[in-house]
Amino acid sequence: GSPLRFNSVARKAFAAGGSYEGMPPGQPLLLVFGGASVNDMLRNWALHVQRLALPYVVTCMDESLFTLAGNHGMPAAIFRGGSGEEASAGPGVVTTRWKYFRMDPRAFMTMGMLKVRFFLAFLRAGFDILCADLDVLWLRDPRPWVTGQVATSALISFADIVVSTDVTSDAAENDRASWGLAQELNTGMLLLRSSPGAAVVCEAWVDRMKQEMVSIEKLPKNMLQWWSNDQTFFNEVHMRATLDGFANPKATDAARRERAAEHLRSIDRRPARTAALDAALKRLGDMIAAGPAKAGELEDVRGLQFRSRIGCDGQHHSFAIGTFPYELFASGHTFFSQSLQLRRGFSPVAVHTTFQFCDTAEFAWGKRSRLRERLLWLPPPAPVF
Repeated sequence: GSPLRFNSVARKAFAAGGSYEGMPPGQPLLLVFGGASVNDMLRNWALHVQRLALPYVVTCMDESLFTLAGNHGMPAAIFRGGSGEEASAGPGVVTTRWKYFRMDPRAFMTMGMLKVRFFLAFLRAGFDILCADLDVLWLRDPRPWVTGQVATSALISFADIVVSTDVTSDAAENDRASWGLAQELNTGMLLLRSSPGAAVVCEAWVDRMKQEMVSIEKLPKNMLQWWSNDQTFFNEVHMRATLDGFANPKATDAARRERAAEHLRSIDRRPARTAALDAALKRLGDMIAAGPAKAGELEDVRGLQFRSRIGCDGQHHSFAIGTFPYELFASGHTFFSQSLQLRRGFSPVAVHTTFQFCDTAEFAWGKRSRLRERLLWLPPPAPVF
């Protein structure tokens, strides 16, 4: 059975066949995670998601948030207690003497491991998932980008993994710069397909965090923050995977395109997804055949990298990875510091409140202040007497 326990709101949303509110193939389930100490951040996150009518589940790091989510009508999941494989994988909840997990090295790395274990639980149950940090706000519907309805996302919508970046300019947004894949990848926004490739990355990610916990356990008990976090080790797992420099769905060489196509077809063999992929690959082939007349259009299609790792089963597993467009899936640097989207006259799909300061062990005060400045903080203010 599932290692997860769901509240009544989530149980109602899951249909008998294992789907969630009738989601079509290729559409991911939105996941967010946190603890009760940041429940105001969760309420703000949920209000934005509910405006867009996106299907979501709150993955809870403690029982208090699990209860709170149910009280507010939010679908939620938490790891079951008990023994067995899940118990040996690590604790199913996060505890800390601080209110804000981010400031406690042990709690924050424990949360990172628990978060990826949630990812694996949903992936193994057959769900594609779009994972978001609690300080990510969804301002527009991301589904056109993750399902390939937007022409420039034709390839990334079929990848095992798509991740946001900390890219701050247009310089990395092209094939020559690998669409930011050589830069810092930010796991605050992460699309994972229910595929062996995505699973092997998540398994390696958890294992690397477990290794780091050995060092963290030696730190002074009152130490605030640490040099590493879960994102550090996602980047390490990605960069240490073997690069397949031959596979390229945008190459003029048909053999290179076919190598890439073979992997992309293996990710999801459902007829609807296979048909959509074949149509997307045909459009790319037509652009390539058209030569200079379609060169600009071809260049705008976000490319992929193909890498491989040895999984827990001792076998090599390949994965295709791409990045979200940095302007639309915005970091705090582009949105708050540069006001890039405002100056260019459009709203991003999502905003991640990174590059902010003034957070303490009590709460993410700086993040909330930034959101209030941009009128993106939706919960009503607490009464003042």
